[in-house]
Amino acid sequence: MASVSYKNLYKDVVAGDELLFDDGKLKVLVETIKDKLINTKVLVGGVLSNNKGINIPTADLSVAAMTKKDIEDLEFGASLGVDWVALSFVRKHEDLLLAKHYLSLHNSEAKLMAKIEKPGAIKNFDEILATADGIMVARGDLGVELSPQEVPMLQKRLIRKSRQVGKPVVTATQMLETMTDSPVPTRAEASDVANAIFDGTDAIMLSAETAVGTFPIEAVTTMRTIANSVEKDPEYTARMLERQMHTEENTPDAVSSAACNIASNIKAKIMVCFSSSGATALRVARNRIQTNVIAISPKIRSCQQLTMSWGIHPVLSPDANNTSDMVSISETIIHRCKAAEVNDRYVITAGVPFGSSGTTNIIRVEKLKAN
Repeated sequence: MASVSYKNLYKDVVAGDELLFDDGKLKVLVETIKDKLINTKVLVGGVLSNNKGINIPTADLSVAAMTKKDIEDLEFGASLGVDWVALSFVRKHEDLLLAKHYLSLHNSEAKLMAKIEKPGAIKNFDEILATADGIMVARGDLGVELSPQEVPMLQKRLIRKSRQVGKPVVTATQMLETMTDSPVPTRAEASDVANAIFDGTDAIMLSAETAVGTFPIEAVTTMRTIANSVEKDPEYTARMLERQMHTEENTPDAVSSAACNIASNIKAKIMVCFSSSGATALRVARNRIQTNVIAISPKIRSCQQLTMSWGIHPVLSPDANNTSDMVSISETIIHRCKAAEVNDRYVITAGVPFGSSGTTNIIRVEKLKAN
């Protein structure tokens, strides 16, 4: 016998439904339901430990998007000043609006990431993407709720759409699953991690490997080694350059795109983005330029949130007051980071008036002066 935390499960399932436990490792068939007890027949057995998830692909659960505990957890996270909140089992954009409401009640500036792991989320992805600040492709539950063969194509599509609108996308779950119990991954797992990076994901994430695994340090080291290897491969650079993103019809987007083209054409050593809210840096990141990018913001929150984005090195610094100040701050930070040599060219993008969000309208090319 096994107990579940969702009290209304017996109301949402019917005879003939299959219940999948622990990312589909165990499977039972619902035979009868009586007095809140769900009697099942084991189809695929195994060891079931505490706190494992249940998937019911054929049922439309009536569970609320956010439980009482979720709301309490949001309040606790807000009190700690978390930078990002990931919302599980998102089905529609209203789920995100509800989470944002509770975050705002507690004066939190945390960004909200939608975990895509339900068929409903795939159906409503465009509206979810418009509401979320970031996307997580949670392949574990997604591969249980849908056919496993659908997941690779969905992963590519979700990454491409997220990148097009300049929102960070994380690829997660079962990346190096065997390293939960083994010090080395399978070759297939190494290829899986590499393919997610070739797809253009902003970040890759470990789950059980570091949460409950025996070899957490080895898992992190392995993932980092694979990522570094892929990003040095000429094929990776070629793929990123092939997938040019459509430029939106607004000044900040056009200026950011032009700055990326200039940096690439002149082979600039560094690109500096003055980005108070982080929006300009996100526009630059989606272009996946091979020039190193420094994002300067006077807000520590923006700097911390930008660490999720591809190729961005955020730096906390007071904002510029004028263009001379802009160049001076850029040079000081480039020297401090040892990001370029004297006489190397670099590109600056910023907005006037300085300190105002959404005003990106300046591109400037400079040569680094001696410190």
